[in-house]
Amino acid sequence: MSRPRPAENPLVPDLQIDFASRLRAARTSVLREALAVAAGAAELPCLNQQLDEYADERVLSELAKSGMRGELLFATPLLLELKPSLLGYYRLLLGFSQKEFYKGWLSPFKSMEERDRITDRNKSQVPRLCAAINSAAALLHAGVPAFTQELAHELQLLTLGPQFRGGKNNRIGQGASGEVLSVIRSIAGKAVVSATARSLILRNKAGRSVIVEFANDPDIAVVEQLPSSTRLILSIEIKGGADASNVHNRIGEAEKSHQKAKARGFVECWTIVRAAVDQTQAAAESPSTTRFFTLSGIVTPRSKERSSFRDEFSARVGI
Repeated sequence: MSRPRPAENPLVPDLQIDFASRLRAARTSVLREALAVAAGAAELPCLNQQLDEYADERVLSELAKSGMRGELLFATPLLLELKPSLLGYYRLLLGFSQKEFYKGWLSPFKSMEERDRITDRNKSQVPRLCAAINSAAALLHAGVPAFTQELAHELQLLTLGPQFRGGKNNRIGQGASGEVLSVIRSIAGKAVVSATARSLILRNKAGRSVIVEFANDPDIAVVEQLPSSTRLILSIEIKGGADASNVHNRIGEAEKSHQKAKARGFVECWTIVRAAVDQTQAAAESPSTTRFFTLSGIVTPRSKERSSFRDEFSARVGI
């Protein structure tokens, strides 16, 4: 006897949303507690001296009148050296995602937040880091009517929400890229000479190597190794989200990536979407795309779209 299917539970979506919000709240609570512990472990005269040196004097005075310590808003080398992961506290407070924050000269500091480690090189640059954070923090304080500890917590939650969604979107994208790589491996068959979770090396009919690999931009790059150079054959952008209402935004993102790919010298650009889309409208939104495919179509073994993808790909790489 087959097991009866469970009845639809209307509470599940709300429970999932509530769980995500509790995770975000827990993360910011941990950061606030870490700040309090680090401040308690620091020598108060030294901490106050650094706040006077690195923070806006007027804002410090206003925080004190409201019964708040300066480190609630302003970073100091002393606290970041005691607890490097506190950098995440200030990043979230200022409203920056990790992608926005850790770039340029700030990129080496990412290990402070993620690993709670500070290198000698980072330590020498922490005063510059604190000055940059605190300049932005003073602007933040000026832009809100009344800064409170509760407001600081809410601002961090506002930043964490998109960060959680961004992490989920990255996982969706990586999963979709893995599906496409698996399809290509199946199509290539005996032409595959080596394979990893992130790349394939094929041998084409001319005896040359063709590398198919995950990349940040594009999602999958197909490159042929020539005797004296490389030929950039194909840029593939994969938009794995199933939400049809957002598919046109994703196609716009694919267009930006394809423009960069063409500027680098890629010959062709393909876009693969999970959600159904009108081909005419998609072509208008991403004129750099030379072929559109749907993920469901190419992963279905005997579908017309799978056959088209197989023939087009095989012709491009020469297998």
